[in-house]
Parts: sequence; C-alpha cells; structure tokens
Amino acid sequence: MRELYPESRVLKAIREGRPPIGTFNYMRDPSVIEIIGEAGMDFVIIDTEHAVMDRETVETQVMVSQLNHVTPLVRVPKTDGPIMRSYLEMGAQGILAPHIRSGEECRMAQDAMRYPPKGHASTCRSNRSTLFRGSNWLDYLDWAADASLIAMIEDLREWIT
Repeated sequence: MRELYPESRVLKAIREGRPPIGTFNYMRDPSVIEIIGEAGMDFVIIDTEHAVMDRETVETQVMVSQLNHVTPLVRVPKTDGPIMRSYLEMGAQGILAPHIRSGEECRMAQDAMRYPPKGHASTCRSNRSTLFRGSNWLDYLDWAADASLIAMIEDLREWIT
C-alpha cells in the first residue's frame, strides 16, 4: 500500500542541506520511473510540455513514482490553474510552470495552484490524492500546501530588454 501523503524528497533534501537529485522523463513506459527510483533519485519531472503524455499516462507515472519513493513533479504545457491543480490532485508534489515572464505571472501561477485562503484553486474533496474520500480532505490540504511551484524562466530575451 502506498503512503497516502509522502514527504517531498525535494524539500527533505533541501532541509538536509543537500541538492535534490532527479531527472526529466519524456517516456510513457512506467518502468523508466522504477529505474529512477532504483537509482535512488529524489524526484522525477514528468514532462507534458515536450512529450506526448495524456492525463492517464501522467496519473500512472505519478502512481509509479509514489510506489518507488520518488517525488513526482509535472512540467505542464502552459501555466493554467485547472491543469496544474488536476495534476496535484493526482498526487504530483510540484509543478514546473513554463514561460514565466514576470513576477506577476509567477504570483498568478502560485495563486492558481493553492487552495483558499492561500490561493483561489477550486476544490474537489473526492480525488485520487484523498483516496476519493472526503474524510481525507483536511489532511490533503495540509499536504498540498507543500507542493512546489518551480517557475521556468525560459524566455530570456524578454527579461533582458
């Protein structure tokens, strides 16, 4: 049985004063994530921007990550609140938000993936991260508060002009 709310190995590494180690995954085969776990990596970035992965594939990869004690992070195709939140509700412990061009865009992405009172994400008490039980909702909210937002500053030209 999987741990319902595993500690983020990324945040744990940072608290321990060491860099978290991980890699990107562009392949749909869940065995890749098993190998990443066996290699002892802290995290995997499941890339939905540059790889062909539907929601079902991502959910499978999140499950395999959890079973192999690897923190699942998802690189979304665009900074969109419902997309980011749905991956968190699957069990992802962080979102890589692409093409952040300003502090305001970063704040908007943060607000979109956080539940009230810290943000404006809509709520659904019955999701994979609550084991589809409303009774787990408050524990999920505590766990989701630690989800990482990693702002990707990719459009350098806009920052230096």
